[in-house]
Amino acid sequence: MANTVPDENISFLGLRNAWQAATPGGAFVVGPAGAGVNGSNNAADPGTTTISLTEFRSAQFTVDGSSRVPASGAISLLNHFLDDDEEGYSFGNPSGK
Repeated sequence: MANTVPDENISFLGLRNAWQAATPGGAFVVGPAGAGVNGSNNAADPGTTTISLTEFRSAQFTVDGSSRVPASGAISLLNHFLDDDEEGYSFGNPSGK
């Protein structure tokens, strides 16, 4: 699926493209409705240049409707973007809407 984090050879652009492929309009932000940019329900698009892992802190994954990326502290590709089988999580709404 296009909104799934790659299983291997993960790049910042690959993460961003998976985020962008989540519908509608990119990955949802974790939190109350309207908690995203300009009162939207979507997390901020990290863009395609100078991408940082911290820009994915609020992005929602389909796995359980929460962000696996911690609100503060270290971020690990292995621990926060891949499951126990080292397969990438999918960005988006857990209900598929």
